[in-house]
Amino acid sequence: MGEKLELGFTGRVRLEHFFSFYPNLTVAGQYRFEAITTVRTRLFSCLSLKGSLVDRFLSRPPVATIQKNEVAFTKGMGVNF
Repeated sequence: MGEKLELGFTGRVRLEHFFSFYPNLTVAGQYRFEAITTVRTRLFSCLSLKGSLVDRFLSRPPVATIQKNEVAFTKGMGVNF
């Protein structure tokens, strides 16, 4: 299951959100999900900046030393040709 949302605040700023949920169909109560939120700002017609917040969760990792939750912030620059 999941959802995707895209909003344009102005002609230059755009918000994108993606969420997906994966239940384990063989073991009840186990699941994982992923949520990604991105803000993209167009600086010029060919150049844009992007920042994303990524959250991944696994209810029961296969190895005890693996963390259940992973959160990351990414940033980038895009060029259109």
